[in-house]
Amino acid sequence: MKKVSKLLGLLLCCVMLLGLLPTTAFAADSNIYFEFEVNKTVVQGGDVAPGEEIFTFELVYGEIEENDQHMVVFTPDNNVTLANCGIAFTNNTITTDGAGEKTFKLSGTIDPTKVTAENHWQFSSGNDSVPKWIITLRLTEKNDGKAGWTYSDAERYLTITVIGNEVYTDVCLLGGDTSDNNFENIYTAYSFAVKKTDAKGKALAGATFSLTGTGNFSGQNFEAVSGNDGIATFNVPEGNYSLSEKKAPNGYVKSNETYTLAVRNDNNHSALGWGGEPGVYFYDEDEPDYSNYKYLRYEQVTFVNRVKRTTTSSQPVEVESAKTADAGIALYAGLAILSMTGSAGVVLRRRKNDK
Repeated sequence: MKKVSKLLGLLLCCVMLLGLLPTTAFAADSNIYFEFEVNKTVVQGGDVAPGEEIFTFELVYGEIEENDQHMVVFTPDNNVTLANCGIAFTNNTITTDGAGEKTFKLSGTIDPTKVTAENHWQFSSGNDSVPKWIITLRLTEKNDGKAGWTYSDAERYLTITVIGNEVYTDVCLLGGDTSDNNFENIYTAYSFAVKKTDAKGKALAGATFSLTGTGNFSGQNFEAVSGNDGIATFNVPEGNYSLSEKKAPNGYVKSNETYTLAVRNDNNHSALGWGGEPGVYFYDEDEPDYSNYKYLRYEQVTFVNRVKRTTTSSQPVEVESAKTADAGIALYAGLAILSMTGSAGVVLRRRKNDK
């Protein structure tokens, strides 16, 4: 009986010891689901309200350790992917609409067969003596580079804990237990209008205007179309632009007018040679940065189209603008004089205002 009692006692000790070892109670042929929340704050930086926008988040595995200054640091490990850890980040985007703060859920799956030390999970019994598997990943917002948006550079850390058949998540700051899942974005854009009329001042619909980024803002290109009131409205971020008419309404000749504009917020003063109020300005590239005349507050401009004229052969004769028309009339008059007088040549002088 004593031998049996000793054997039973030994078996009980073994069972107790085995109970402290890490175990995973998930079915080997099914993934497990995890989710966590992020708070997204969108700030309106200009006079245009932000609309719908998609933001993408990224998770990265890395080593967490102390540096020489006894600060906790995170070092990404490019040799380890989420797949190596048995993790798939399947729902990694959110869609905002307007300014303000909202909470969104991100989620993914875990392959239970890879919740092991060989796959970069850490085992811990913790202060509560409960066996658990833990992994910590860096959470950041991807910078998609969309014009007008300032992306968050915040670094947060997602801790995933597996206990038996339960999964727990927490988004926190590195080196502490303080939860923080906030990401902020600023949308800065300004609105201005262009008007389209015929030579008599009648509003024209269907004109397409082009705003083309210049210099360091090359690639920031926008278009706007005039409505029945002749108004085309641009909502654009900071930058230097060239404004022109891209396509005239049917039956009209495209204007050859071009304007150089600057859209400015109150940031990056030194980088842009800027010290004024946010808004839209006419911009003189030839003026020095320190000049008071480099920027002139924008007032609505009007592009005027003339009707396409046709000859008896039904071939359209294009009159590009009022200025071009004056030069054309002078040319026709000169040719008429040449025909009547037989003169050897005609000299046309453009008025100073006809540059």
